[in-house]
Amino acid sequence: MKIDDTCALIVVDVQNDFCPGGALPVDSGDRVVGAFNAIFRKFDYVYCTRDWHPWDHISFSEEPEYCDGSWPVHCMQDSPGALFHGELYVPLDAKIINKGDDPEVEAYSGFENPELHASLQQRGIQQLIIGGLATDYC
Repeated sequence: MKIDDTCALIVVDVQNDFCPGGALPVDSGDRVVGAFNAIFRKFDYVYCTRDWHPWDHISFSEEPEYCDGSWPVHCMQDSPGALFHGELYVPLDAKIINKGDDPEVEAYSGFENPELHASLQQRGIQQLIIGGLATDYC
């Protein structure tokens, strides 16, 4: 596979709350960090999505059922759980795409934020490499 300036990397939700010890951990989720750190430099364009929920987000439930509208509190804006994993090297020019920042709207995909699609089009991106955490939902 050829990686050139028409190819972008999208890193999905490598946040503390989705890693071991977090509010919604993915088993061995922290193992993706080394793989991403090894390939970041190969891409001219890197996007990192993140859950970025306000404290009153519609998805939060005191007795979560782990489905739409019923998740434990996770990835609250500016909280330690919402930060990218501490060992993840996020390039300085990476584009950060927030999702779930409207308290009344569930959001699972970075593509729900129109900024992602617009930026990809503006840069002439034709190929995406996508990986990360909680990709069964996000």
